[in-house]
Amino acid sequence: MRTLAVAAAIGIWTLGLVAQDSLNTASVSGRVLDADTLDPVAGVRVGSSEIGYVVTDSEGRYRLRGLKPGRVSFSIPSGETSNPWPDKVVTVLPGREISAVDFRYRLSAQISGRVLDEDGTPIPGIYVLALTREYGPDGEMRYRVAGPSPRMATNDGGRYSINLGLYAGRSYWLLAYRLRKYANPISETPIDTSLGRRVLAATFYPSSDSMSTSVPIVLRSTETRVADIRMLRKPAYCLEATLMAGTAPAQMKFMLSEEDRYGAEFRGLPNTQEGGTSGADGRIRLCDLPPGRYSLAAFSAASTPSTVPAYFNTVPITIVDRDVLDTIVYTLPLTTVSGEVAWDRAPSDPVLSRSLVRVSLDPTPTLPVPRIEVRIPSSFEFSAIPSLRYDLRVNVQPTANSGTPPSFPIYVKAVSVGTEDILRKTYIPGGEKLRITLGHDGGVIRSRVVDANGQPSIHSAVIVSPASVQSESELATAMVEGLTNDDGVFETRSLSPGRYFVIATDNPPPYATIGPGGRLEIQRSPEALTRLLRARFRGQSVEVGPRATVLVNLTVRTLE
Repeated sequence: MRTLAVAAAIGIWTLGLVAQDSLNTASVSGRVLDADTLDPVAGVRVGSSEIGYVVTDSEGRYRLRGLKPGRVSFSIPSGETSNPWPDKVVTVLPGREISAVDFRYRLSAQISGRVLDEDGTPIPGIYVLALTREYGPDGEMRYRVAGPSPRMATNDGGRYSINLGLYAGRSYWLLAYRLRKYANPISETPIDTSLGRRVLAATFYPSSDSMSTSVPIVLRSTETRVADIRMLRKPAYCLEATLMAGTAPAQMKFMLSEEDRYGAEFRGLPNTQEGGTSGADGRIRLCDLPPGRYSLAAFSAASTPSTVPAYFNTVPITIVDRDVLDTIVYTLPLTTVSGEVAWDRAPSDPVLSRSLVRVSLDPTPTLPVPRIEVRIPSSFEFSAIPSLRYDLRVNVQPTANSGTPPSFPIYVKAVSVGTEDILRKTYIPGGEKLRITLGHDGGVIRSRVVDANGQPSIHSAVIVSPASVQSESELATAMVEGLTNDDGVFETRSLSPGRYFVIATDNPPPYATIGPGGRLEIQRSPEALTRLLRARFRGQSVEVGPRATVLVNLTVRTLE
Protein backbone atom coordinates (compact mmCIF):
# COMPACT_ATOMS: atom_id res chain seq x y z
CA MET A 1 0.00 0.00 0.00
CA ARG A 2 2.85 2.33 0.88
CA THR A 3 4.42 1.63 -2.55
CA LEU A 4 1.15 2.46 -4.26
CA ALA A 5 0.84 5.69 -2.30
CA VAL A 6 4.35 6.73 -3.28
CA ALA A 7 3.68 5.89 -6.93
CA ALA A 8 0.46 7.87 -6.84
CA ALA A 9 2.27 10.82 -5.33
CA ILE A 10 4.94 10.67 -8.00
CA GLY A 11 2.23 10.51 -10.68
CA ILE A 12 0.45 13.53 -9.25
CA TRP A 13 3.75 15.40 -9.02
CA THR A 14 4.59 14.51 -12.66
CA LEU A 15 1.18 15.64 -13.88
CA GLY A 16 1.69 18.83 -11.94
CA LEU A 17 5.01 19.42 -13.72
CA VAL A 18 3.39 18.77 -17.09
CA ALA A 19 0.54 21.13 -16.27
CA GLN A 20 2.98 23.72 -15.00
CA ASP A 21 5.10 23.32 -18.12
CA SER A 22 2.04 23.77 -20.34
CA LEU A 23 1.24 26.95 -18.47
CA ASN A 24 4.78 28.27 -18.96
CA THR A 25 5.17 27.37 -22.64
CA ALA A 26 3.23 28.07 -25.80
CA SER A 27 2.54 26.54 -29.22
CA VAL A 28 2.08 27.65 -32.82
CA SER A 29 0.06 25.79 -35.42
CA GLY A 30 -0.94 26.19 -39.04
CA ARG A 31 -0.83 24.54 -42.45
CA VAL A 32 1.55 24.34 -45.39
CA LEU A 33 -0.35 24.95 -48.62
CA ASP A 34 0.56 25.04 -52.29
CA ALA A 35 0.65 28.77 -53.03
CA ASP A 36 -1.19 28.41 -56.33
CA THR A 37 -3.72 25.62 -55.77
CA LEU A 38 -4.03 26.00 -51.96
CA ASP A 39 -3.84 22.19 -51.73
CA PRO A 40 -2.25 20.91 -48.49
CA VAL A 41 1.38 19.77 -48.74
CA ALA A 42 2.29 16.74 -46.60
CA GLY A 43 5.73 15.62 -45.42
CA VAL A 44 7.29 19.09 -45.21
CA ARG A 45 9.50 20.07 -42.27
CA VAL A 46 8.62 23.23 -40.32
CA GLY A 47 10.68 24.76 -37.52
CA SER A 48 14.25 25.86 -36.86
CA SER A 49 17.50 24.57 -35.40
CA GLU A 50 16.68 26.35 -32.14
CA ILE A 51 13.19 24.92 -31.54
CA GLY A 52 13.41 21.74 -33.61
CA TYR A 53 11.35 20.57 -36.58
CA VAL A 54 8.00 18.88 -37.08
CA VAL A 55 6.62 17.30 -40.25
CA THR A 56 3.27 18.24 -41.77
CA ASP A 57 0.53 15.58 -41.79
CA SER A 58 -1.66 14.49 -44.70
CA GLU A 59 -3.67 17.72 -44.41
CA GLY A 60 -0.55 19.87 -44.38
CA ARG A 61 -0.94 20.68 -40.67
CA TYR A 62 1.91 21.30 -38.23
CA ARG A 63 2.13 22.22 -34.53
CA LEU A 64 5.21 23.52 -32.75
CA ARG A 65 4.92 22.81 -29.00
CA GLY A 66 6.83 23.73 -25.87
CA LEU A 67 7.86 27.17 -27.07
CA LYS A 68 9.33 29.62 -24.60
CA PRO A 69 7.42 32.90 -24.29
CA GLY A 70 8.70 35.70 -26.49
CA ARG A 71 9.51 36.15 -30.17
CA VAL A 72 9.87 32.89 -32.10
CA SER A 73 11.05 32.51 -35.69
CA PHE A 74 10.67 29.41 -37.86
CA SER A 75 10.43 28.44 -41.52
CA ILE A 76 10.53 25.67 -44.09
CA PRO A 77 14.19 24.75 -44.74
CA SER A 78 15.47 26.54 -47.85
CA GLY A 79 16.47 23.29 -49.53
CA GLU A 80 12.81 22.22 -49.70
CA THR A 81 11.41 25.32 -51.41
CA SER A 82 12.04 26.92 -54.78
CA ASN A 83 11.11 30.30 -53.31
CA PRO A 84 13.38 31.30 -50.41
CA TRP A 85 11.33 33.35 -47.96
CA PRO A 86 12.17 34.96 -44.62
CA ASP A 87 11.22 33.21 -41.39
CA LYS A 88 7.75 33.44 -39.88
CA VAL A 89 8.11 35.49 -36.70
CA VAL A 90 5.45 35.48 -33.97
CA THR A 91 5.32 36.57 -30.33
CA VAL A 92 3.98 33.81 -28.08
CA LEU A 93 2.55 34.10 -24.55
CA PRO A 94 2.68 31.49 -21.75
CA GLY A 95 -0.03 28.86 -22.01
CA ARG A 96 -1.38 30.22 -25.30
CA GLU A 97 -1.53 28.80 -28.81
CA ILE A 98 -1.26 30.92 -31.92
CA SER A 99 -3.13 29.25 -34.76
CA ALA A 100 -3.57 29.77 -38.51
CA VAL A 101 0.10 30.66 -39.09
CA ASP A 102 -0.01 29.24 -42.60
CA PHE A 103 2.76 28.85 -45.15
CA ARG A 104 1.80 29.34 -48.78
CA TYR A 105 4.93 28.13 -50.50
CA ARG A 106 6.06 27.02 -53.88
CA LEU A 107 8.12 23.97 -53.12
CA SER A 108 10.86 22.56 -55.32
CA ALA A 109 9.81 21.07 -58.64
CA GLN A 110 11.76 19.65 -61.53
CA ILE A 111 11.56 18.48 -65.11
CA SER A 112 13.38 15.48 -66.50
CA GLY A 113 13.11 13.22 -69.48
CA ARG A 114 14.84 12.05 -72.63
CA VAL A 115 15.74 13.63 -75.94
CA LEU A 116 14.92 11.30 -78.85
CA ASP A 117 15.12 11.43 -82.61
CA GLU A 118 12.10 10.95 -84.86
CA ASP A 119 12.56 7.16 -84.64
CA GLY A 120 12.64 7.17 -80.83
CA THR A 121 16.41 6.66 -80.51
CA PRO A 122 18.01 8.52 -77.55
CA ILE A 123 20.37 11.35 -78.54
CA PRO A 124 23.39 12.13 -76.32
CA GLY A 125 25.12 15.53 -76.20
CA ILE A 126 21.94 17.64 -76.54
CA TYR A 127 21.31 20.67 -74.32
CA VAL A 128 17.84 21.44 -72.95
CA LEU A 129 16.76 24.91 -71.85
CA ALA A 130 13.65 25.93 -69.92
CA LEU A 131 12.46 29.29 -71.24
CA THR A 132 9.95 31.50 -69.47
CA ARG A 133 8.30 34.87 -70.12
CA GLU A 134 8.41 38.12 -68.19
CA TYR A 135 8.12 41.84 -68.78
CA GLY A 136 11.33 43.86 -68.83
CA PRO A 137 11.88 47.30 -67.27
CA ASP A 138 10.67 48.75 -70.57
CA GLY A 139 7.30 46.94 -70.29
CA GLU A 140 8.06 44.71 -73.28
CA MET A 141 7.63 40.94 -73.08
CA ARG A 142 10.92 39.03 -72.94
CA TYR A 143 11.96 35.41 -72.76
CA ARG A 144 14.67 34.32 -70.39
CA VAL A 145 16.38 31.10 -69.37
CA ALA A 146 15.30 29.42 -66.12
CA GLY A 147 17.11 26.70 -64.23
CA PRO A 148 20.75 26.13 -63.30
CA SER A 149 23.88 27.27 -65.06
CA PRO A 150 26.05 25.83 -66.50
CA ARG A 151 23.70 23.43 -68.25
CA MET A 152 24.57 19.80 -68.79
CA ALA A 153 24.21 17.84 -72.02
CA THR A 154 22.10 14.68 -72.25
CA ASN A 155 23.91 11.50 -71.26
CA ASP A 156 24.44 8.39 -73.35
CA GLY A 157 20.80 7.42 -72.76
CA GLY A 158 19.59 10.82 -73.95
CA ARG A 159 18.47 11.79 -70.43
CA TYR A 160 18.39 15.31 -69.01
CA SER A 161 17.21 16.90 -65.75
CA ILE A 162 16.42 20.49 -64.74
CA ASN A 163 16.10 20.45 -60.96
CA LEU A 164 16.91 24.00 -59.85
CA GLY A 165 15.36 27.41 -60.47
CA LEU A 166 11.92 26.20 -61.54
CA TYR A 167 8.82 27.74 -59.92
CA ALA A 168 5.44 26.12 -59.50
CA GLY A 169 2.60 27.87 -61.30
CA ARG A 170 4.72 29.32 -64.06
CA SER A 171 4.76 28.42 -67.77
CA TYR A 172 7.97 26.93 -69.22
CA TRP A 173 8.88 26.11 -72.80
CA LEU A 174 11.55 23.44 -73.27
CA LEU A 175 14.06 23.83 -76.10
CA ALA A 176 16.47 21.08 -77.15
CA TYR A 177 19.47 22.12 -79.27
CA ARG A 178 23.03 21.29 -80.22
CA LEU A 179 25.83 23.61 -79.11
CA ARG A 180 27.50 25.12 -82.17
CA LYS A 181 31.29 25.14 -81.82
CA TYR A 182 33.47 25.68 -84.87
CA ALA A 183 37.13 24.63 -84.72
CA ASN A 184 37.34 25.47 -88.43
CA PRO A 185 35.47 28.62 -89.57
CA ILE A 186 35.34 27.31 -93.13
CA SER A 187 33.20 24.19 -93.43
CA GLU A 188 34.66 21.45 -95.59
CA THR A 189 31.20 20.46 -96.82
CA PRO A 190 31.37 20.73 -100.66
CA ILE A 191 29.13 23.24 -102.37
CA ASP A 192 25.63 21.91 -103.21
CA THR A 193 26.27 18.45 -101.73
CA SER A 194 24.39 19.45 -98.59
CA LEU A 195 21.15 19.34 -100.57
CA GLY A 196 19.12 16.32 -99.52
CA ARG A 197 21.03 15.95 -96.23
CA ARG A 198 18.87 16.21 -93.10
CA VAL A 199 20.18 17.32 -89.70
CA LEU A 200 18.81 17.70 -86.19
CA ALA A 201 17.03 21.03 -85.69
CA ALA A 202 16.43 22.92 -82.46
CA THR A 203 13.10 21.61 -81.18
CA PHE A 204 10.57 22.80 -78.61
CA TYR A 205 8.70 20.30 -76.43
CA PRO A 206 7.11 18.02 -77.38
CA SER A 207 8.21 18.15 -81.04
CA SER A 208 7.76 21.64 -82.53
CA ASP A 209 9.96 23.99 -84.52
CA SER A 210 8.56 27.16 -82.88
CA MET A 211 7.56 28.38 -79.45
CA SER A 212 4.14 29.47 -80.73
CA THR A 213 3.16 25.89 -81.63
CA SER A 214 4.85 24.17 -78.67
CA VAL A 215 3.20 23.08 -75.41
CA PRO A 216 4.20 25.00 -72.25
CA ILE A 217 4.66 23.10 -69.00
CA VAL A 218 3.12 24.40 -65.75
CA LEU A 219 4.53 22.73 -62.63
CA ARG A 220 3.00 22.14 -59.22
CA SER A 221 4.88 22.17 -55.92
CA THR A 222 7.02 19.02 -55.32
CA GLU A 223 6.17 17.71 -58.81
CA THR A 224 8.67 15.84 -60.97
CA ARG A 225 7.41 16.19 -64.53
CA VAL A 226 8.61 13.76 -67.18
CA ALA A 227 8.87 15.46 -70.58
CA ASP A 228 10.42 13.62 -73.53
CA ILE A 229 11.39 15.73 -76.53
CA ARG A 230 11.46 14.32 -80.06
CA MET A 231 13.90 16.36 -82.11
CA LEU A 232 13.00 17.21 -85.68
CA ARG A 233 15.23 16.62 -88.67
CA LYS A 234 15.30 19.18 -91.47
CA PRO A 235 17.24 19.86 -94.69
CA ALA A 236 20.74 21.27 -94.15
CA TYR A 237 22.05 24.50 -95.67
CA CYS A 238 25.13 26.71 -95.40
CA LEU A 239 25.85 30.32 -94.43
CA GLU A 240 28.73 32.23 -95.98
CA ALA A 241 29.69 35.62 -94.52
CA THR A 242 32.54 38.09 -94.19
CA LEU A 243 33.09 39.67 -90.78
CA MET A 244 34.32 43.27 -90.74
CA ALA A 245 36.02 45.29 -88.01
CA GLY A 246 34.34 48.54 -88.92
CA THR A 247 34.56 48.49 -92.71
CA ALA A 248 37.62 46.24 -93.14
CA PRO A 249 37.72 42.43 -93.11
CA ALA A 250 39.46 41.17 -89.96
CA GLN A 251 39.90 38.18 -87.75
CA MET A 252 36.81 38.13 -85.53
CA LYS A 253 35.15 35.87 -83.02
CA PHE A 254 31.61 34.84 -83.93
CA MET A 255 28.63 32.97 -82.57
CA LEU A 256 25.55 31.65 -84.35
CA SER A 257 22.46 30.83 -82.29
CA GLU A 258 18.74 30.27 -82.76
CA GLU A 259 17.01 33.65 -82.46
CA ASP A 260 14.73 32.55 -79.58
CA ARG A 261 17.64 31.17 -77.59
CA TYR A 262 19.98 34.09 -78.29
CA GLY A 263 17.58 36.72 -77.01
CA ALA A 264 16.71 34.72 -73.88
CA GLU A 265 20.17 33.47 -73.00
CA PHE A 266 22.56 36.25 -73.94
CA ARG A 267 20.53 39.50 -74.01
CA GLY A 268 22.62 40.62 -76.98
CA LEU A 269 26.08 39.89 -75.55
CA PRO A 270 28.37 37.25 -77.09
CA ASN A 271 29.11 33.91 -75.46
CA THR A 272 32.68 32.77 -75.90
CA GLN A 273 31.76 29.17 -75.03
CA GLU A 274 30.16 28.77 -78.46
CA GLY A 275 31.03 29.72 -82.03
CA GLY A 276 34.57 30.13 -83.26
CA THR A 277 37.14 32.51 -84.72
CA SER A 278 37.48 33.53 -88.38
CA GLY A 279 40.71 33.83 -90.31
CA ALA A 280 42.41 37.16 -91.00
CA ASP A 281 40.15 37.64 -94.04
CA GLY A 282 37.03 37.52 -91.83
CA ARG A 283 35.44 34.77 -93.91
CA ILE A 284 33.24 32.07 -92.40
CA ARG A 285 31.32 29.21 -93.98
CA LEU A 286 28.99 27.39 -91.58
CA CYS A 287 27.03 24.35 -92.74
CA ASP A 288 24.54 21.78 -91.45
CA LEU A 289 22.10 24.57 -90.62
CA PRO A 290 18.38 23.71 -90.77
CA PRO A 291 15.85 26.37 -91.86
CA GLY A 292 15.02 28.94 -89.20
CA ARG A 293 15.75 32.37 -87.77
CA TYR A 294 19.22 32.91 -86.29
CA SER A 295 21.30 35.63 -84.67
CA LEU A 296 24.91 35.97 -85.84
CA ALA A 297 27.16 37.89 -83.43
CA ALA A 298 30.63 39.09 -84.44
CA PHE A 299 33.10 40.70 -82.06
CA SER A 300 36.79 41.49 -81.67
CA ALA A 301 39.08 38.45 -81.65
CA ALA A 302 41.04 39.84 -78.68
CA SER A 303 37.97 40.26 -76.44
CA THR A 304 37.48 38.13 -73.33
CA PRO A 305 34.47 37.45 -71.08
CA SER A 306 35.66 40.23 -68.73
CA THR A 307 36.40 42.94 -71.30
CA VAL A 308 34.29 45.04 -73.64
CA PRO A 309 34.87 44.07 -77.29
CA ALA A 310 36.39 46.90 -79.33
CA TYR A 311 34.02 45.99 -82.20
CA PHE A 312 30.66 44.25 -81.96
CA ASN A 313 27.41 43.70 -83.83
CA THR A 314 24.57 41.20 -84.11
CA VAL A 315 22.66 40.62 -87.34
CA PRO A 316 19.59 38.47 -88.07
CA ILE A 317 19.98 35.52 -90.43
CA THR A 318 17.01 33.72 -91.98
CA ILE A 319 17.46 30.38 -93.75
CA VAL A 320 14.47 29.19 -95.77
CA ASP A 321 15.17 26.70 -98.56
CA ARG A 322 18.66 27.48 -99.83
CA ASP A 323 22.16 28.53 -98.77
CA VAL A 324 22.66 32.11 -97.56
CA LEU A 325 25.64 33.61 -99.40
CA ASP A 326 27.63 36.85 -99.64
CA THR A 327 26.55 38.17 -96.23
CA ILE A 328 28.67 41.04 -94.88
CA VAL A 329 28.61 41.76 -91.16
CA TYR A 330 29.78 45.27 -90.28
CA THR A 331 30.73 45.55 -86.63
CA LEU A 332 30.69 48.86 -84.76
CA PRO A 333 33.35 50.36 -82.48
CA LEU A 334 32.57 51.30 -78.90
CA THR A 335 30.88 54.63 -78.45
CA THR A 336 31.22 57.14 -75.63
CA VAL A 337 27.92 58.12 -74.06
CA SER A 338 27.79 61.64 -72.65
CA GLY A 339 25.14 62.55 -70.15
CA GLU A 340 24.07 64.83 -67.35
CA VAL A 341 22.12 64.63 -64.12
CA ALA A 342 19.97 67.67 -63.39
CA TRP A 343 17.10 68.86 -61.20
CA ASP A 344 13.71 69.62 -62.68
CA ARG A 345 14.04 72.76 -60.57
CA ALA A 346 16.78 73.64 -58.10
CA PRO A 347 15.99 72.66 -54.48
CA SER A 348 16.16 75.21 -51.71
CA ASP A 349 17.73 72.64 -49.37
CA PRO A 350 21.47 72.38 -50.19
CA VAL A 351 21.66 69.02 -48.37
CA LEU A 352 19.81 67.34 -51.24
CA SER A 353 22.60 68.17 -53.68
CA ARG A 354 24.95 65.98 -51.68
CA SER A 355 22.98 62.92 -52.78
CA LEU A 356 24.64 60.27 -54.90
CA VAL A 357 23.32 59.13 -58.29
CA ARG A 358 24.38 55.72 -59.58
CA VAL A 359 23.93 54.84 -63.25
CA SER A 360 24.49 51.30 -64.54
CA LEU A 361 23.75 49.27 -67.68
CA ASP A 362 22.07 45.92 -68.16
CA PRO A 363 23.17 43.79 -69.91
CA THR A 364 26.61 44.68 -68.65
CA PRO A 365 29.35 44.61 -71.28
CA THR A 366 31.97 43.84 -68.61
CA LEU A 367 32.28 42.14 -65.26
CA PRO A 368 32.17 43.54 -62.64
CA VAL A 369 29.14 45.73 -63.36
CA PRO A 370 30.16 49.15 -64.71
CA ARG A 371 28.69 51.90 -62.57
CA ILE A 372 29.00 55.67 -62.60
CA GLU A 373 28.55 57.62 -59.37
CA VAL A 374 27.96 61.37 -59.62
CA ARG A 375 26.59 64.28 -57.62
CA ILE A 376 23.65 66.50 -58.57
CA PRO A 377 23.96 68.35 -60.90
CA SER A 378 26.90 67.01 -62.88
CA SER A 379 28.00 65.43 -66.16
CA PHE A 380 29.23 61.89 -66.83
CA GLU A 381 30.60 59.64 -69.58
CA PHE A 382 30.80 55.90 -70.10
CA SER A 383 31.58 53.45 -72.90
CA ALA A 384 28.86 51.33 -74.46
CA ILE A 385 28.23 49.07 -77.44
CA PRO A 386 26.14 51.08 -79.93
CA SER A 387 24.13 48.16 -81.31
CA LEU A 388 22.93 46.82 -77.95
CA ARG A 389 19.59 47.53 -76.30
CA TYR A 390 20.26 48.41 -72.67
CA ASP A 391 18.16 48.73 -69.57
CA LEU A 392 19.41 51.93 -67.96
CA ARG A 393 19.25 51.69 -64.17
CA VAL A 394 19.33 54.86 -62.08
CA ASN A 395 19.49 54.82 -58.29
CA VAL A 396 19.53 57.88 -56.03
CA GLN A 397 20.45 57.77 -52.36
CA PRO A 398 21.77 60.09 -49.66
CA THR A 399 25.43 59.91 -48.80
CA ALA A 400 26.51 58.89 -45.33
CA ASN A 401 26.44 61.71 -42.77
CA SER A 402 24.91 64.06 -45.32
CA GLY A 403 22.24 65.26 -42.94
CA THR A 404 19.53 64.29 -45.45
CA PRO A 405 16.09 64.14 -43.81
CA PRO A 406 14.69 60.64 -43.04
CA SER A 407 11.96 60.99 -45.69
CA PHE A 408 14.22 61.17 -48.73
CA PRO A 409 12.20 63.11 -51.36
CA ILE A 410 14.32 62.57 -54.51
CA TYR A 411 13.09 60.36 -57.36
CA VAL A 412 13.82 59.91 -61.07
CA LYS A 413 11.33 62.08 -62.92
CA ALA A 414 12.51 61.63 -66.50
CA VAL A 415 15.26 60.07 -68.60
CA SER A 416 15.57 61.49 -72.10
CA VAL A 417 17.69 61.28 -75.24
CA GLY A 418 17.20 64.43 -77.25
CA THR A 419 13.45 65.04 -77.16
CA GLU A 420 12.50 61.39 -76.51
CA ASP A 421 11.57 60.27 -72.99
CA ILE A 422 13.06 56.80 -72.33
CA LEU A 423 12.30 56.51 -68.60
CA ARG A 424 10.59 53.15 -69.09
CA LYS A 425 12.13 52.16 -72.41
CA THR A 426 15.29 50.44 -73.55
CA TYR A 427 18.28 52.63 -74.31
CA ILE A 428 20.24 52.28 -77.56
CA PRO A 429 23.46 54.35 -77.37
CA GLY A 430 23.83 56.97 -80.07
CA GLY A 431 25.23 60.43 -80.61
CA GLU A 432 22.69 62.42 -78.58
CA LYS A 433 23.27 63.35 -74.95
CA LEU A 434 21.54 61.37 -72.21
CA ARG A 435 19.74 63.49 -69.62
CA ILE A 436 18.52 62.24 -66.22
CA THR A 437 16.07 64.63 -64.54
CA LEU A 438 15.39 64.33 -60.82
CA GLY A 439 12.45 65.62 -58.82
CA HIS A 440 12.68 66.44 -55.12
CA ASP A 441 9.00 66.65 -54.16
CA GLY A 442 8.47 62.90 -53.72
CA GLY A 443 6.51 61.33 -50.89
CA VAL A 444 6.63 57.93 -49.20
CA ILE A 445 4.07 55.36 -48.04
CA ARG A 446 4.72 53.79 -44.64
CA SER A 447 2.64 50.65 -44.16
CA ARG A 448 2.03 49.03 -40.79
CA VAL A 449 0.81 45.45 -41.28
CA VAL A 450 -0.87 43.07 -38.82
CA ASP A 451 -1.88 39.42 -39.18
CA ALA A 452 -5.21 37.73 -38.42
CA ASN A 453 -4.28 37.61 -34.73
CA GLY A 454 -3.63 41.35 -34.63
CA GLN A 455 0.13 40.89 -34.22
CA PRO A 456 2.67 42.79 -36.32
CA SER A 457 3.06 40.78 -39.52
CA ILE A 458 6.80 40.37 -39.96
CA HIS A 459 8.27 39.63 -43.39
CA SER A 460 4.98 40.08 -45.22
CA ALA A 461 4.92 41.38 -48.79
CA VAL A 462 3.64 44.90 -49.41
CA ILE A 463 2.84 45.80 -53.02
CA VAL A 464 2.29 49.39 -54.16
CA SER A 465 1.01 50.36 -57.60
CA PRO A 466 -0.06 53.70 -59.13
CA ALA A 467 -3.83 54.01 -59.53
CA SER A 468 -3.29 55.05 -63.15
CA VAL A 469 -1.96 51.62 -64.15
CA GLN A 470 -4.25 49.84 -66.62
CA SER A 471 -2.22 46.96 -68.08
CA GLU A 472 0.27 44.24 -67.19
CA SER A 473 3.11 46.06 -68.96
CA GLU A 474 2.39 49.32 -67.11
CA LEU A 475 2.26 47.48 -63.79
CA ALA A 476 5.57 45.75 -64.55
CA THR A 477 7.39 49.08 -64.85
CA ALA A 478 5.64 51.03 -62.07
CA MET A 479 5.08 48.51 -59.26
CA VAL A 480 7.01 48.84 -55.98
CA GLU A 481 7.29 45.90 -53.59
CA GLY A 482 9.02 45.12 -50.32
CA LEU A 483 8.99 43.19 -47.05
CA THR A 484 7.83 44.39 -43.64
CA ASN A 485 10.52 44.62 -40.97
CA ASP A 486 10.59 43.15 -37.46
CA ASP A 487 7.95 45.69 -36.40
CA GLY A 488 5.63 44.82 -39.29
CA VAL A 489 6.46 48.07 -41.13
CA PHE A 490 7.48 48.69 -44.75
CA GLU A 491 8.34 52.11 -46.18
CA THR A 492 8.59 52.74 -49.91
CA ARG A 493 11.31 54.66 -51.64
CA SER A 494 10.41 58.17 -52.75
CA LEU A 495 7.39 58.16 -55.06
CA SER A 496 6.14 60.82 -57.41
CA PRO A 497 3.01 62.55 -56.02
CA GLY A 498 -0.27 60.86 -56.97
CA ARG A 499 -2.76 58.15 -55.99
CA TYR A 500 -1.65 54.57 -55.24
CA PHE A 501 -3.11 51.21 -54.21
CA VAL A 502 -1.39 49.37 -51.33
CA ILE A 503 -1.95 45.72 -50.39
CA ALA A 504 -0.19 43.35 -47.97
CA THR A 505 -0.04 39.58 -48.43
CA ASP A 506 1.75 36.46 -47.28
CA ASN A 507 1.26 34.71 -50.62
CA PRO A 508 2.64 37.06 -53.26
CA PRO A 509 2.27 35.91 -56.87
CA PRO A 510 4.38 33.06 -58.21
CA TYR A 511 8.08 33.66 -58.54
CA ALA A 512 8.63 36.05 -55.64
CA THR A 513 12.30 35.84 -54.70
CA ILE A 514 14.56 37.37 -52.13
CA GLY A 515 17.16 39.53 -53.81
CA PRO A 516 20.37 41.11 -52.49
CA GLY A 517 20.05 42.49 -49.00
CA GLY A 518 16.80 40.65 -48.30
CA ARG A 519 14.73 42.64 -50.81
CA LEU A 520 11.53 41.29 -52.23
CA GLU A 521 11.63 40.97 -56.02
CA ILE A 522 8.48 39.84 -57.79
CA GLN A 523 9.44 38.66 -61.24
CA ARG A 524 7.25 40.36 -63.81
CA SER A 525 5.65 37.31 -65.38
CA PRO A 526 2.24 37.60 -67.11
CA GLU A 527 0.76 35.11 -64.62
CA ALA A 528 1.91 37.16 -61.62
CA LEU A 529 0.86 40.52 -63.02
CA THR A 530 -2.60 39.26 -63.99
CA ARG A 531 -3.20 38.29 -60.36
CA LEU A 532 -1.91 41.60 -59.07
CA LEU A 533 -4.06 43.64 -61.46
CA ARG A 534 -7.14 41.84 -60.11
CA ALA A 535 -6.06 42.07 -56.47
CA ARG A 536 -4.90 45.68 -56.24
CA PHE A 537 -8.44 47.09 -55.97
CA ARG A 538 -8.81 45.08 -52.76
CA GLY A 539 -5.97 47.11 -51.32
CA GLN A 540 -6.14 50.53 -49.73
CA SER A 541 -6.23 53.66 -51.88
CA VAL A 542 -3.95 56.47 -50.70
CA GLU A 543 -3.02 59.91 -52.02
CA VAL A 544 0.68 60.81 -51.81
CA GLY A 545 1.31 64.52 -51.67
CA PRO A 546 4.58 66.40 -52.25
CA ARG A 547 7.10 65.49 -49.55
CA ALA A 548 4.37 63.73 -47.57
CA THR A 549 4.71 60.57 -45.49
CA VAL A 550 1.42 58.68 -45.72
CA LEU A 551 0.71 56.19 -42.91
CA VAL A 552 -1.33 53.12 -43.89
CA ASN A 553 -2.67 50.37 -41.59
CA LEU A 554 -3.10 47.05 -43.39
CA THR A 555 -4.18 43.50 -42.57
CA VAL A 556 -2.54 40.64 -44.43
CA ARG A 557 -4.73 39.37 -47.29
CA THR A 558 -4.70 36.26 -49.41
CA LEU A 559 -4.35 36.94 -53.12
CA GLU A 560 -6.89 34.93 -55.10
